[in-house]
Amino acid sequence: SLVARTLSYKSCSFDLVDDIGNEQVAKVYNEASQVWIELHAHLGDRMRKINADARVEKRIQEYEEEGLPLTSNMMHHRELNQDSDAESDDEAADEEERNIRRTYRRRESKNLQGLFWSAHQRFFRSLC
Repeated sequence: SLVARTLSYKSCSFDLVDDIGNEQVAKVYNEASQVWIELHAHLGDRMRKINADARVEKRIQEYEEEGLPLTSNMMHHRELNQDSDAESDDEAADEEERNIRRTYRRRESKNLQGLFWSAHQRFFRSLC
């Protein structure tokens, strides 16, 4: 209701209940919390990799701008991060899927953090 921003709370009343009386509900909530903790740890690892890759890409760009030869590590990095989706341009559905993967592959780590916390909030709101 807060997301819609078009609802009026004039002449409305409601009660917030913070008590979980059912043990099964508490168990599900705790298990879900553990899953989100693990997801957050994986996201942290991925964000560190994204940031490290961005630093290497920046160095590669600086080398290229200065006309310097790339090191073997830089060339290896470039090969590993090359877009390999171009190999099978068969169907339109595959192309749409490739475009989606490319979009999410290039996300900055700060954007991923925001997406994570908004999904986290939506999940727990729907759980309760």
